[in-house]
Amino acid sequence: MNKTILASAAALGVIGATAATAAIYTYDTNISNGIGDATVTIDTDAMTATWTGANIDLVMNDADLANWQPDLSTWGTTYAVDSLSGTFTRFGTQYDAYWSSSPKHTQFRLGDSYSFLWMYGRDSAGATFDFDGKGSSTTLTSSTTSTSGTSGTSGTSGTPVSEPGILGLFGMALGLLAFGRFRRRKVAAA
Repeated sequence: MNKTILASAAALGVIGATAATAAIYTYDTNISNGIGDATVTIDTDAMTATWTGANIDLVMNDADLANWQPDLSTWGTTYAVDSLSGTFTRFGTQYDAYWSSSPKHTQFRLGDSYSFLWMYGRDSAGATFDFDGKGSSTTLTSSTTSTSGTSGTSGTSGTPVSEPGILGLFGMALGLLAFGRFRRRKVAAA
């Protein structure tokens, strides 16, 4: 019985050592061509870039956002995204944003001294607009990191991160311990 308890505790220790990590970074930027000020939130766990402001309300998804680097270089890194939804308003006309890979890929870049946003939009009459806006700077305003449900924050509250399959791994460890005990009893009885 004591061996079973010790083995269970060891299994939990191994499972706890494989911590999941996520982070949320919030930036202020400015996009030209009629958009203006925007707040960009990068969520590495959800792999999203959310753009909000008076003239913009977008959500972009891409697996590369899981590896987002919060310390922006002067020009930043360009991220070509896999999906896009939301709206933007340019000089009083609202557009439904849509994802594209041809002729250009929907993409963005955030840098200390540069920002860039490229996408397509459709107005209420169905006309397509090729949007391309640049900005001169991006500033990190807050960040939140979370590991195994505990968070270290700077400016905002933490977001717990679930660890996939932790109960399954624990159940498997207990099942193997039970099988080992059953097998030892069977060998001892023979």
